[in-house]
This record gives sequence, C-alpha cells and structure tokens, in this order.
Amino acid sequence: MLRDKSGRLEFAAELEAMLFRDALDAHWPATLDKECGGFLTDLDRRWRPNGEHKKSLEFQTR
Repeated sequence: MLRDKSGRLEFAAELEAMLFRDALDAHWPATLDKECGGFLTDLDRRWRPNGEHKKSLEFQTR
C-alpha cells in the first residue's frame, strides 16, 4: 500500500480524516472559553469543562 504514490496518498487521507474525527473535532470548539477568551485547560474524558482552568501563556499559545 505504501510502496506506490496512490497508496501513500490514500493512507495520508485516512490519517487526516482520523485526526479531524478523533481529535480536532472533539477539541474544537469544546475547549473555547466563551466567557474569558482563550481556551479551557481542564476537561473531562467527554470534553466537558472540569476543574479550575488555570491558564498560562504557554498553554494558550500551544
């Protein structure tokens, strides 16, 4: 599958779809802090706000 260009392109498309489906779509906009701006830092396993949300410049820029 990865030996030819079409196989690599297909694999890359699958990886990108998984990234969006399993990570980015869950992360955004769940982490957006609509009250204070920036991003929430503490979420539970279901991407719900949980905890104090201590923000730092380092975290916000990541």
